[in-house]
Amino acid sequence: MLRAMNALNGTLSELAQEYVSLHRAKEDSFWITKMALADDAQAAGHSAELAEQAYNAFLQDPARLARLRGLEQQAAGAPAACCTF
Repeated sequence: MLRAMNALNGTLSELAQEYVSLHRAKEDSFWITKMALADDAQAAGHSAELAEQAYNAFLQDPARLARLRGLEQQAAGAPAACCTF
């Protein structure tokens, strides 16, 4: 059970780091575009669009949720249920 808790904690830490990185990139791109700080507005807009898509893909990934649920159940000592979407 200790291994399961360590796996869950490690995964949550990685998840938080990835989220912060994607969110920061999205916000930085947004404000660069919004405040017209880039020399190339078209490239900045494209960059902001890509950052937004990456952020949304992260938030909407059903496999990530299923993996976290499985780790949570393992850490709690319950058998992991299979989730299908």
